[in-house]
Amino acid sequence: MEDRMACEKDPPMQLQARVLGVSALVGAVGGAIFLFVFPKGSITTLMHHVLGLPGPGAGIALILGPVALVFILLSSHLVRRTGSALVTALGFSITYAALAAIVGLPTNEKGAFGSLWFILGLATCGIVAEGMLFLTRSLKPQWRWLLTACCANLALLIFCWTVIFPRTKGWVSWDAVPMLLANALAGGLVAGIVGRGISTRLPGLTGPGQRR
Repeated sequence: MEDRMACEKDPPMQLQARVLGVSALVGAVGGAIFLFVFPKGSITTLMHHVLGLPGPGAGIALILGPVALVFILLSSHLVRRTGSALVTALGFSITYAALAAIVGLPTNEKGAFGSLWFILGLATCGIVAEGMLFLTRSLKPQWRWLLTACCANLALLIFCWTVIFPRTKGWVSWDAVPMLLANALAGGLVAGIVGRGISTRLPGLTGPGQRR
């Protein structure tokens, strides 16, 4: 209770700096984890050779998007302020790109992982998440998170289809679109459930805010 009251008394600039710092840190942790847990080739092997899913886009829909969205949703819960989703998405993508370049790890060329397009794609995901969290603010938390994760994951997949893959892999086959859209929805549902489950065990770090 005392920590909550202290947060409410923080000067606006200090509170905003804390919001940005926590959001960026959560995103950076997510980007670093994703880079080392899913090295080059692992996503393609799992999606297409093991599960036999069509492409391009299965890895985006079932791995990249959901992983990023779990961290985006957790950040939104921790800071409870507008802007956290976008900052976390940028922290995730920029950290991934920076670490990959510094360490010299190979990345997925098909998804342009670590490139400017990769950063813009996750920024789009973060922007859609921001919008959905605002539009669904009157709903129960579990429904907010599920709807937000599904819509943001779809937005990321569509961005990759229209902006990234035509430059790297080619246009997605129309026959594969229904399956991949279903994958994106499934990945969003999983991200929403996992993010919500973890968040119920974590306190907010910046006191009460616009998001609940």
